[in-house]
Amino acid sequence: VAPGGSTTFQVTFTPSAAPTSGERYHFTIDADAQSAAGVALGNPVELTLVAAAPLAVTSIQPSDGASEVDTDSQIVVVFNRPVVELTGLNDQASLPQPLTIEPAVEGAGEWLNTSIYVFKPQLGLAGATDYTVTIADVTTAQAETLAEPVVVHFTTAAPIVTDAHPLPGGEPIAPQSAFQVTFSQPMDQASTEAAFALTNTTDEAVVAGTFTWDELGTTLTFTPTEKLSFGQGYQLAVTQNAQPASQQGNLREAYAHTFTVVPLPLIDTTAPAHGDTNVPPEMSVTIHFNTAMSGTTVLPAITVAPMLTTTQVYSYYRDYDNTAELSWFKESNTTYTVTV
Repeated sequence: VAPGGSTTFQVTFTPSAAPTSGERYHFTIDADAQSAAGVALGNPVELTLVAAAPLAVTSIQPSDGASEVDTDSQIVVVFNRPVVELTGLNDQASLPQPLTIEPAVEGAGEWLNTSIYVFKPQLGLAGATDYTVTIADVTTAQAETLAEPVVVHFTTAAPIVTDAHPLPGGEPIAPQSAFQVTFSQPMDQASTEAAFALTNTTDEAVVAGTFTWDELGTTLTFTPTEKLSFGQGYQLAVTQNAQPASQQGNLREAYAHTFTVVPLPLIDTTAPAHGDTNVPPEMSVTIHFNTAMSGTTVLPAITVAPMLTTTQVYSYYRDYDNTAELSWFKESNTTYTVTV
């Protein structure tokens, strides 16, 4: 009974065949439909409905057949309709976990909403590895299930060298330097250490040393057991035999670069040069070294004869061009000797 005491009636339409999934249907009751008393409806009543599609996976990342997948990737599955009811984070454990991953991956999954599921690997995916992800045994709250399992295959990226220290092409390094190589993903330490070599570029002699790793297993540090030779060139190399932590596959490409150890210090040039005569009294004395020097030790090591007092001489060391410069008032027709 409607408001005002009038009686309402319900019409039920039962299709003779099941609706087609995903099909749009339009229902109309014409305006000339009359009540039992002969009163016309006046305006048509229209209703559009879409038949529900069966439960299906509409998207999964990484996608089937994907290659070079980042090992930091998460696995995301999107269903075409709600699978679970909205819950709090504390209730996630009671919800269905629809994924099976081969080879197995430690991690945890959660429903971002009623139809999107995300699996987050705890330590990342293994490098250079073929994975198979199966979505099955999924039932909605309305007791709908997947018609058949969905299977996806993808392959993760092989590791590469992303950084090294000392940097290639940089300034000459100290003889007591240690070396770091950083990889794009955790590495198998045994095979990576075996693939690493530091060699003398003159005779290809291998430098002995020790290895350490960071907690993530992505950065290797090599410390030579003896100081490197002054002025000598060296090559750091990692062959493709280095493997990711999964021990599947190898380094995508070999890595190598060369560098030079600082030379023993020498004086390249001086101005005035040794033995010069007729030097202008106002001319400064410059001493250029072949390598970077310690300004705090260079200047005290320079003496001038005849001896000068500290108030008579102005001296400084220029780091940018490895040059010491001294200025003082020079007596005419006087021989000076500068000693380093």
